[in-house]
Amino acid sequence: MLNQFFAHDGFQGAAYVTPNEKIRDVAQKEALHEALTVPGVSMHITGWSYVLADLIPWAGHKLFLLSSAMILLNIVLLAFLYRRIGPLLILMISLALSIGAMIACLKLFGFALNLFNVLAFPLVLGVGVDYGIYILLALRQPGDRQYAFATIIKPVILAGLTAIAGFGSLAIAHNPALRGLGIVCAVGIACCLFSTIFFILPRISWG
Repeated sequence: MLNQFFAHDGFQGAAYVTPNEKIRDVAQKEALHEALTVPGVSMHITGWSYVLADLIPWAGHKLFLLSSAMILLNIVLLAFLYRRIGPLLILMISLALSIGAMIACLKLFGFALNLFNVLAFPLVLGVGVDYGIYILLALRQPGDRQYAFATIIKPVILAGLTAIAGFGSLAIAHNPALRGLGIVCAVGIACCLFSTIFFILPRISWG
């Protein structure tokens, strides 16, 4: 739909166009470009959603690189800390379960990832490792394991619930970017907390 069109002379003009549906990917952007382009006429098409369609693949690539670098750094640090393969494997499996559950929940509720809310992934990776480290270190201390469990489980649960509530409160924000980031962070931290309590803790206790 052509909303506005104005020109200073017969050789140069500007127009505001509203597409039938919001541009969400590169294919839609290219289709709009082909529909608007006139052969032999010099045109420059721009707009927030139009440009954002090109940034989404770029953001996905950068997210992959950043997440890979963070995971590698975590593996190196945890290997230096534990110097055993068992605890390291438990943490990495728990982290994989958390990320997988987070993506599954977002897909289940039809929540799409975009350029902004993907920033939650590095945060979720860090939180997932932190909760696992607290549990592993507490339960591996010499002495009464039941007392160590009682000492660490409440702070971890309270920290997780507080973080979920804090990020979840952004779901009522008027800014769509903040709202999406808060929802993804809250879901990711909830998955990390669930994985810590129901995977790491039983695995270490039974081990």
